[in-house]
Amino acid sequence: MLAYFPEVMPDELLYSALARLRRHRGIGASSQFMEELFGRSHAVASFDLPGGIGALVERLGSACGLNAEAIIRRATLFPFYTAFVSAEARETTRRAMVESTVGVHLRLGLAASRIPVVRALRYCPECISSMGARGGERYWRRAHQLPGITTCPDHGIALHRSSLVVGQTRRHGFVAADDADLVVVGSGNPVIASPDAARLQALAVAAARLLETPPEPAEPADISEGYRARLARVGLATGAKVHQAELEQAFRGYWGAALHHVPGILSRAALQGDWLASLVRPRPRAMHPIYHLLLRLFLDELAEVQPPFGSGPWECLNPLAPHLGDFVVTDLRVRRDRSHLYGDFECGCGYVYTRRRDVDGTIGPARYRLYGPSFAPALREAIARGEGLRAVARRLKLDPKTVMREAAIAGVATPWRLAPSGAVARGNPVDVRCRSQSAVQTPHHGSCARDWSFIDRLIARAVGAEAAAVHSLLPPVRVTFSELERRMTSQSWIRDRSAKLPRTIARIDSVVESTNAFRERRLGFALSEAEGATNVTASCILRSAGLPTTWMPRVRAAMAARSTVQVEEAA
Repeated sequence: MLAYFPEVMPDELLYSALARLRRHRGIGASSQFMEELFGRSHAVASFDLPGGIGALVERLGSACGLNAEAIIRRATLFPFYTAFVSAEARETTRRAMVESTVGVHLRLGLAASRIPVVRALRYCPECISSMGARGGERYWRRAHQLPGITTCPDHGIALHRSSLVVGQTRRHGFVAADDADLVVVGSGNPVIASPDAARLQALAVAAARLLETPPEPAEPADISEGYRARLARVGLATGAKVHQAELEQAFRGYWGAALHHVPGILSRAALQGDWLASLVRPRPRAMHPIYHLLLRLFLDELAEVQPPFGSGPWECLNPLAPHLGDFVVTDLRVRRDRSHLYGDFECGCGYVYTRRRDVDGTIGPARYRLYGPSFAPALREAIARGEGLRAVARRLKLDPKTVMREAAIAGVATPWRLAPSGAVARGNPVDVRCRSQSAVQTPHHGSCARDWSFIDRLIARAVGAEAAAVHSLLPPVRVTFSELERRMTSQSWIRDRSAKLPRTIARIDSVVESTNAFRERRLGFALSEAEGATNVTASCILRSAGLPTTWMPRVRAAMAARSTVQVEEAA
């Protein structure tokens, strides 16, 4: 009798197969049958992610020629639910199904999903009729029990609900389709008109395909990155920034009224929850497979648009590089500012330039942004040769003021002056005015638009030199956020713009001096000042360095160590 079991396995639920087995075995009581299958009389009959597969295989595997892996893959909804999770999450779910599935829905992100679970087992009347026409028994199909799917993938008609409600009807037993009422409950959905029916059938086909050929496991962040790359190719993202409003509008336009027939997607006229935006964020959470399928089917129908700055590689414009003029730039970051697009082209040599694309498609000339590591050595060599500022500026293809600004940032001392008023020296405030002189001459609403990404990188590069300058002052001055801020810009200027200057904030935080480190420097300075003096006590050093009394042991140890060194040097 058990030889019949594997014949129905490839195309139906484990639920249906076990129900047939019970009928063929002639076991009457549900508790007795569950005890025989799972070793527990109160085991709950489940069809989506059943647990206790290991116990089932121990009792039936040898007779049926089955193993836990085959049952999980071919007779449950495991391939569907784990289609878009990492390899670790997929393996964790598989192990849970072999043993106990407690908490598995929560780990897969299903517990928080708005997609309702299937309560009543469903069927397609056409499929049931074809089963009878072939002379076989009727059975429950996996593809009809997928949450969020309301149509048959083969016939495109609305699925019907049976009278068998999982968890209420024979909770501790299995009911075959032949023994269930498949007539009186009727369709669970209204008649669906074309083209919505075609959209829903395509969704059902894609979901059913996951059962047979699920994709390779991938980290959610990698899946999200793939979505963003695709959105960029179809014009719905600029670089890493997704145009969320345009995405939702295009998504709603593609699916149309079909979304009303996918449960849990709409709340009145709006998308329910922020799942669409969450799918394309850099750090997405675990999401229901239906969300992924809806987005993927939509993206597959979109035609790719021409990249705003053409297809790479692009030309390198670094005058100091041996590959000047070669098309070796592959790193392009596109950003949007009002109605314009800007492309930042970064070569492997560190040189960065930008171009602007106007609304009419016109691409402007290249404008310098960063030189990279080749600037400082070239500038020092030019100064050593005695070259003038304008000659150096022409060779570097920069404005003389830009050369002086970059020299100050790089910490390169220069012999030149821009005007009789004085030279540009290290420690001057960083110039954060608009880069475009034309923008200064014709301001927009009285002020020019600032390139905060450029300003952020500019100030961040100056932090190290300023921190070193503060650290070298005598008497010692503590390297604090406020001190660096005053020297580079003005009081509270950086703090007030912290959201726009993330690199600068992170760089300053990395060089800010701790209290103990500053006290150590104060102690060292006080000891050096007292060197050669007589009758110097630890209390004098403590007061001179402005240290708390808790530092008295550290002061005595430092004085003893310095005395030992002096004795050794004298010897």
